[in-house]
Amino acid sequence: MIKTALQFIKSELESFMRRRGGDAYSAVSDLVLLTGLVKRDGSLQTDPANIYMTLTHLEEERLENKQPVYQHARNGGRIQVFQPPIRLNAYVLFSGVNDDYPTALRDLSFVATFFQHYNVFRSAQYPNLNESVSNPQLNPTQLLSEITAQLFTITYEQQSYIWSSLGAKYTPSLLYKLRLLIVFDQETEQESAPILEGASRENPI
Repeated sequence: MIKTALQFIKSELESFMRRRGGDAYSAVSDLVLLTGLVKRDGSLQTDPANIYMTLTHLEEERLENKQPVYQHARNGGRIQVFQPPIRLNAYVLFSGVNDDYPTALRDLSFVATFFQHYNVFRSAQYPNLNESVSNPQLNPTQLLSEITAQLFTITYEQQSYIWSSLGAKYTPSLLYKLRLLIVFDQETEQESAPILEGASRENPI
């Protein structure tokens, strides 16, 4: 589901920048690159792009009164018990990596404008939200029903910590918190007997 979300955001952001930027981006092959800032061997990422998208942190959003989901089995009779859907928070760093500093700032402005216009993405409105999922029926846990984006403000100390932990030198960037609502897994081994309520008895006359 994380891959699904980030590839979708990358695609939508890149399309937005090309529409708004016009000729400024016509000769650019990769506007947005989903990548770490440092490669596996410890060297800095140098692949050409205007914006690097980097996942910095994941957390589960804890909800009160989180209850299992009950559904009638297709064969009738018993009730299937599903675990409640998961909501993950993905913190994604958008870095302006163009060698020309003013251009990098312009690119970041497009990122901010994109999320100001489009901060909620629901599968009903975006049929391509789960486009990158191969064989959705076989991979239901990769499906998303919603992504919500929120600009996440950090202090100078937090900023320094993030860049140090990533092993890279600071570059102009924006940090967004993406709330990912996961479509719950449709497979379960848990069942329960149906609860019969409101059963009536005939009173003798």
